[in-house]
Amino acid sequence: MPKKETHKYNHVLLNSDDFMDSYEKFGQQIKEAADEFRKLDKKEAIRLISHIDADGISACSLFVKFLNNQNRKYSVSTIQNLDKKVLKELALEPYKCFVFTDLASGLQGQESVHPGPSRA
Repeated sequence: MPKKETHKYNHVLLNSDDFMDSYEKFGQQIKEAADEFRKLDKKEAIRLISHIDADGISACSLFVKFLNNQNRKYSVSTIQNLDKKVLKELALEPYKCFVFTDLASGLQGQESVHPGPSRA
């Protein structure tokens, strides 16, 4: 039986099994997101919102390249901060699919924002 690896970073002990579980979980989440994206009608425009810094613009440009390769329509905006005001404004837009790149870490732990009226 192979020996379990453990690593100590900043006084935190990490078990290699935990690392792989997280990695596998992330891979599964990516697969599920890709499966859902494939279900979208190709005639529907995608709303892409990204952070207005170097890594946000880079992430956005990669996603734009992907959308172009998929012959998808899209609308792009870059913003400084993603907050409740911005989310409420986006909720009023006619898009069904929103993609955020390099955003939202500042919203962790905040109460949810109601997406507005149903667009069913």
